[in-house]
Amino acid sequence: AQNGEGNIVTADQDGAGTASLTLVQNGNTNSAEVTQRETAAAAQSRAAILQQGNGNELALTQDGSDNQA
Repeated sequence: AQNGEGNIVTADQDGAGTASLTLVQNGNTNSAEVTQRETAAAAQSRAAILQQGNGNELALTQDGSDNQA
């Protein structure tokens, strides 16, 4: 969910397993770049991110198996 103006999200999810992303941006000009890659079919990576306020920047890379953030 995005509430505000000028918020940006770039997400790349690929690989053999399951990747799950929950992202909320409240405010203006927040940006998030997330990459999730799975290496095994039974693996599950999950990320839950909350950005509150203005001008927040985030870069998250999960590359492997069973990552959590």
